[in-house]
Amino acid sequence: MTKNSYKTPFYNKKIKYGILKQAFHKILKIKLAKYILKNDIVLRNLLIFATQNLDFSMANHAATKKDVRQSTKRNERNRYYGKTTRNAIRDIRTLTDKKAASEKLPTVESMIDKLAQRGTIHKNKAANLKRKLALKINRLDK
Repeated sequence: MTKNSYKTPFYNKKIKYGILKQAFHKILKIKLAKYILKNDIVLRNLLIFATQNLDFSMANHAATKKDVRQSTKRNERNRYYGKTTRNAIRDIRTLTDKKAASEKLPTVESMIDKLAQRGTIHKNKAANLKRKLALKINRLDK
């Protein structure tokens, strides 16, 4: 992660419990880590902030460390856009009005195309998703 990645919308505050526990033991070396992580929200958030720039990778060279940082950043970004698109697809599938669904379809198709363009999903999967959405919308009000 970058130095100021906590300020971006892609910053994932839900760091896995195992990594947090490992970081807590690495930094403070105390046995109350499990209790504090579960019960004290202030300390947990402080720990997240303190450990976000730590590198837990096996990389030894500067270039590989940079690659780990970049891939982590890309992973967060891809997860963010992927989840946003999945939510939009879910919302359009729940619509029962054909007119409202038809109005939303171009924006959702655009989001799907962008995922395929970035390489987050395969272009064939994008085509299949768009086809299924169009079929569902065309079946409405029949």
